[in-house]
Amino acid sequence: MTRDETTMMKVIIDGKLTEVPFHYEEWSGGRTVKVPDLTGSFISVMTIDSSIPQFITDPQ
Repeated sequence: MTRDETTMMKVIIDGKLTEVPFHYEEWSGGRTVKVPDLTGSFISVMTIDSSIPQFITDPQ
């Protein structure tokens, strides 16, 4: 993959499925996770049984 290529991940924002760019972060225990690069202010509403990250727009 070249530096100019953008990798996308699926997320649900305000009930709508969309794709956004993401980056990887290393968490405790050496686990690496995908973190979406969201523009704006969002609140995570992810539930344990969800396979796609879910967010709502922060009303503030």
